Amino acid sequence: MKRKVSFLWISVLLIVFGQQALIGEAYGMSFPKPVQFYAGISGGINWSKGRRTDSVFDPLAVPPETLYFSNKNFHETNGQYSAFGGVSFSFPETRVIFGPEFYIGRSHGEQTIRETILEPLTGTSRTLVSSLSPTTYLGAVLKVGYEFLSSYTGYIVLGGEANRHINKITYVPRSNAGLGIGPDFPAGFFGKTSWLTGFIWGFGLERKFNCIQVGTDIRFADYGSFKVQQPYGPSDETVFNTFKFKNIRLSLRLSYLF
Repeated sequence: MKRKVSFLWISVLLIVFGQQALIGEAYGMSFPKPVQFYAGISGGINWSKGRRTDSVFDPLAVPPETLYFSNKNFHETNGQYSAFGGVSFSFPETRVIFGPEFYIGRSHGEQTIRETILEPLTGTSRTLVSSLSPTTYLGAVLKVGYEFLSSYTGYIVLGGEANRHINKITYVPRSNAGLGIGPDFPAGFFGKTSWLTGFIWGFGLERKFNCIQVGTDIRFADYGSFKVQQPYGPSDETVFNTFKFKNIRLSLRLSYLF
């Protein structure tokens, strides 16, 4: 429901800004500066969706087996903010602008599973807790747009992004005492940090107020897989986690034109 409301909100903004720009075009227009530097901040909502698989391989089982604690789709919503800067160029006597934009930001959130697998024959169980947290992201895009009058710019962006993720794992093996083979092994605590890279694209609309520019945009990022393999020494088991996901980032932007 929140996602539908947010998409409706940005659609209304785009329509209103676009209508005002087209109305103003009838009263004359000016061309953008040949070179325009800018820097600013943005913030908004980040939606993550994808699929995760969490499993443990037991080589000592007869026969060796893989126990799946999760194999499902997931969705996560969190806040995000960033700082950005860039430069736009235009050809003389045209309103088409293009140029690079660079940004660095941070998102907050955590996608966690806690699952227990019970073995009815022995009365023992294994428990796995696994969390995935996005943190810092940074990227570079090519921004191409069209300026209406000297106030409105509609644009698209294409580029690449790197996103830092942290995976934390807690694994509790079967009880040795319950199996009658000695003292219990301690719980295992693991962690891995990885930078995932992917393709990003999006579109937006901005309006100038003298040297201040405000706007909104939405960007879509598709990353590769995040794979984790952690051996649990005491029992010779291995924990496997695999995540594959995409991000949708909706932002409000505020920048200063130099």
